Amino acid sequence: MKRFLSLFLIVFLLAACGDNQEKANSAENDSSDNSNEESQSTDSNLVNTEEVVEGKWIGQSGAISNGDDMVLTEPIHYDSSKTYTMNKTSYVTYLKDDEVIESLLYSEGAPEITLESVEEANKIRISMKKNKLIDFVLTEE
Repeated sequence: MKRFLSLFLIVFLLAACGDNQEKANSAENDSSDNSNEESQSTDSNLVNTEEVVEGKWIGQSGAISNGDDMVLTEPIHYDSSKTYTMNKTSYVTYLKDDEVIESLLYSEGAPEITLESVEEANKIRISMKKNKLIDFVLTEE
């Protein structure tokens, strides 16, 4: 009887330890999957959040204005035959070289906003509030 109880106790402890290890491995794998997804979305982000003009923005008039809480991206290559999506409300200014074609406020559709196609444009610049820049993503499909 003593052997049986000892054997039962050992099997019970091993099973409990194995279950904890599986949970730890599962949590580690989930964390790894999330970081892979984040790095993939960061890798495909067309906006370089390190290189923006702070305190400036382009509104619907197409003119550059001052705004302490605003940022303006550097020009981003644009191909009207492709689809672009972003995850935050912002102004998108379409340019042909350095000439403004139009500037549009995109505020509907978040978290996935599809940009209009503007055939003449070959660049875009995006204006947004500084606090949106942290996790702002613009992708090309």
